[in-house]
Amino acid sequence: MPETFTEWDSTFTVDDSWFRPTGTLVFGVVRADVFAVGVYTDGERVDYAGFETDVKSDHSKGGFSQGRFERIRNEQIDDHLDDARELLAETVEDADPDRTILTGGKSVLPELAELADHTATTDAGGKPLDALEHAFADFWSTRVVRI
Repeated sequence: MPETFTEWDSTFTVDDSWFRPTGTLVFGVVRADVFAVGVYTDGERVDYAGFETDVKSDHSKGGFSQGRFERIRNEQIDDHLDDARELLAETVEDADPDRTILTGGKSVLPELAELADHTATTDAGGKPLDALEHAFADFWSTRVVRI
């Protein structure tokens, strides 16, 4: 967020960094089954990595209990988040960014939040690269209201 200011002028004061990525930025998106991270220089992606993990999503009627299904699913998500944490940390170390932004699902975002300067929820879906592009566009979109 920009610092609060009040000034009277004949034009608006709008800094590019309030609405567009500037400098070197690591930007990621995390879901329970998808992780993607990109390195951006002045808004242009210069590097990308991502992966998708097969996480159980449906419980069949037979075979094992709902409790066991949930345990297995939670273990799969935990393993996925461990891999995502490792990739994000490596990307940040290699890129030495001005800032790191992580977006994602409400349930998993807090698990990696300590690695980011800023976090935001998103409903970005699809394969890793598609999710990254969707989340990036969502994060850098601004609603302008005119009175």
